[in-house]
Amino acid sequence: MTSSQIFWGLVIVAVPGSILNLLFRHWLKLLYTFEVLLIILGMVLTNHEMQRLGFISSGITLAIHLIVVLLGSYMRMRRRKRLFRTMITIIIAAIIFFAGVGVYEIFGWVMRHGFLQFIYRIAG
Repeated sequence: MTSSQIFWGLVIVAVPGSILNLLFRHWLKLLYTFEVLLIILGMVLTNHEMQRLGFISSGITLAIHLIVVLLGSYMRMRRRKRLFRTMITIIIAAIIFFAGVGVYEIFGWVMRHGFLQFIYRIAG
């Protein structure tokens, strides 16, 4: 599958009000729920690989979702206000995602190496 075919598939899914758009949004909710469950179960079971899979898959899902939202907004042509709001949403979502990855990396390191080593690493 080429990148142009993938992009065209995203364009088809992004058509506002289409059946494929409704199916995409439905499956997207299910996928987000599954990813959140992966992250929570990974934390409860202290399974770092499960957490990592949840974070990575949610990042990929978020990126695809935002591309489809942008394409749908462009098709509706709600001018600059809508596009500006979408861009701000993308920026905020990216900041939240990368902050979450950073927090995961910090706490993952703390859980593997201990709290005192974490304090020593910060202090010196």
